[in-house]
Amino acid sequence: MTNGATQQCPCSSLNLPKKFGIVLFPTFQSLDVFGPLDAFQFLSTHVEGIEIYLLSNTLDPVSTRFSDTKFPGSPPSTVGFSVVPTHTYDNAPEDIDVLFVPGGLGTRAIGEQEQNILVPIRDLIKKRFSKIKYLLTVCTGSALAAQAGVLDGYKATSNKSLWHWVITQGPNVNWVPVARWTVDGENDKIWTSSGVQAGMDMSLAWIAHVYSEDVATKIANSEEYMRNIDPTFDPFAKIHGLGQREI
Repeated sequence: MTNGATQQCPCSSLNLPKKFGIVLFPTFQSLDVFGPLDAFQFLSTHVEGIEIYLLSNTLDPVSTRFSDTKFPGSPPSTVGFSVVPTHTYDNAPEDIDVLFVPGGLGTRAIGEQEQNILVPIRDLIKKRFSKIKYLLTVCTGSALAAQAGVLDGYKATSNKSLWHWVITQGPNVNWVPVARWTVDGENDKIWTSSGVQAGMDMSLAWIAHVYSEDVATKIANSEEYMRNIDPTFDPFAKIHGLGQREI
């Protein structure tokens, strides 16, 4: 999706990331995707040439409904939202700048679904990691990135309610239990956030870092979003009894 009516970004447009690949899978967490996606859509009114690709294993609609995926403790659910992908993992544009991986209960798919749904995502992350400028994960999306091996040796965080499961998915990752979001990697390539709404704070912080604080502030104000700008402020770590080691 693109927007031709742009305002000049108060930052150099040279080499700015403009092509976003959003990973989708059955039972992704809706706000993990829709919150940051809304910010990226607003970004297109400030930065000319933004393109967003919705990626999945097929072009079939992807549902958030819990009952579409089998995972430990699967609850019954008749409610969900469906999103139509624009590309498959196989035909996604080769020049994607930003790969965005959400979380959700679908990241814990088991059995045949784990093979059919999650293995292709891990392969995509592993294949594209060296080519992209930024990897952004929300919630248990960092578990998928850890399983792909691209977070080894780097700081990362995730949803605190599933913390003890997440950290087993990447024993060589420098997991940070008290963090709203983390930044690591060469040229600040790797951004990971805590659960669900933390993805909004991370995405706006990333926009401020890459484009400008002015643009991030304008987007937050357009959304009437009360933004947290402190990555160490993580009350949910305390709620879930995690340690006090911060970023």
